[in-house]
Amino acid sequence: KAMDTLLTHNFDADTKICIVTLLKMIENLIQQPTNQKVRSIRVGNPTFHSKVACRPGGVDILMACGFTRETPSPGLLSSTSAAATTASNDSTTATMLVLLPSNESTSTLLEARSMLVQCALQQLQMTTKELPTQKPPPPPVTVGASKSNNKASFDPYKTQRHDGASSAAGMKVTPDSTYVSTTEKQLHQLEQKQTKLEQSNLGGKPFERQLVAGLPGTTSTTSSSMNVVDVVSSSTTSAKGDGSLLAQQFQKRQQERLAREEGGFTTKAMRDLEKMKTQKVYKFVSLKIQFADGSHVQGKFRPHETVATLIKVIQKECLVWSDAAFDVYVAPPRRLLQPAKTLKEEGLVPAAKIFVSWKVESTPSEGTPVGSFLKPELFSSREVEQPQFPNGIPLVGGGGGETKKSTTTKKSQENTKAATTAEEREEEMMKRMMGGRGRKTKSKLVGGSTTKKTTSNKPKWFK
Repeated sequence: KAMDTLLTHNFDADTKICIVTLLKMIENLIQQPTNQKVRSIRVGNPTFHSKVACRPGGVDILMACGFTRETPSPGLLSSTSAAATTASNDSTTATMLVLLPSNESTSTLLEARSMLVQCALQQLQMTTKELPTQKPPPPPVTVGASKSNNKASFDPYKTQRHDGASSAAGMKVTPDSTYVSTTEKQLHQLEQKQTKLEQSNLGGKPFERQLVAGLPGTTSTTSSSMNVVDVVSSSTTSAKGDGSLLAQQFQKRQQERLAREEGGFTTKAMRDLEKMKTQKVYKFVSLKIQFADGSHVQGKFRPHETVATLIKVIQKECLVWSDAAFDVYVAPPRRLLQPAKTLKEEGLVPAAKIFVSWKVESTPSEGTPVGSFLKPELFSSREVEQPQFPNGIPLVGGGGGETKKSTTTKKSQENTKAATTAEEREEEMMKRMMGGRGRKTKSKLVGGSTTKKTTSNKPKWFK
């Protein structure tokens, strides 16, 4: 009915312009199912009004496709007739044709497009070149579809490659699932080496903790290696206080952050490999356990022992009463140690100073002598044996003196070879410059023996 009204109440030239405009609008609706701009038309738009709205039957075709008319309510304060007339004109201009999702149907739009094309070709004798290009509708997009249902979904964990090699092969040339990069191979080798060194450090001998207690103001030294107490005291005296330690820590973090930002993109394997190259394997961890009254206990622990094991050792082997409740933390800044984590995960390797914080129910009473809650035998063992500072074996470049010696010998041989090669190149160049003459050998009799001296024909200006 709307099509008949358009054909019978308009000139053919105007009808052709209206049909072409309607076909473009319907084509946009079909090809852009999620674009809301093409689904809202202002009737007062000059272009739309001159081509469609002013032609009888033009708006009726859009209404048949599912569009609805939305007119804004007039102003409440329009008392005079002039104001009322102005308000009515504004409301007519602001009238919108909106295609709501509940009224939209792709089959209805396709049917309307087909009817308009047939009318243009048969009734108006138009050619296909005068009509807009018609394309098939895009596949429907299902929101929340799974990977199996939506073939066009992008998998961020799957390798994607689009280049000339893939185009020439007619397929995506990507490594298979068993491919291991060079970085991952190196990382795996260092992890295996670290595991072997840690297992060799365990050995078959029983581990001796060498627990030694001390009172405030006491220090200890050993002749074989530096003691952990000396390391802590030297670092404490060299620094100005907690403020300087925090400043150094923040400065270090800032430098690491800038290095990461300026270093470009790296994979997790590359970051783990760089971290692994700087690590060392230690046989034990030297800890100094500081109590609130100034007394301390120092001893040896395994790097892979948990904080819970450390707490049990303090309760059973250091304190007079084994049921004392306390927390252990490091400072600055104050950070409680998690019982489930290992000493290596908490960053206590190779040596560290930790503090004991008593719970309310286990706090020693006032007037208690300093260090009286520690076992007396820990003070007597101070003169017998003391824990030493651990020595680490680097994962890269480690392995003993023979390896270092062979590496040094190899480097010296390479340097000698490079020097000899340079002399030969220089000699060949001099031969070409001097017409094929090389070095001259002179003999001289010194003390009954003949010595040979080789001279070169290089000119004085040659350097």
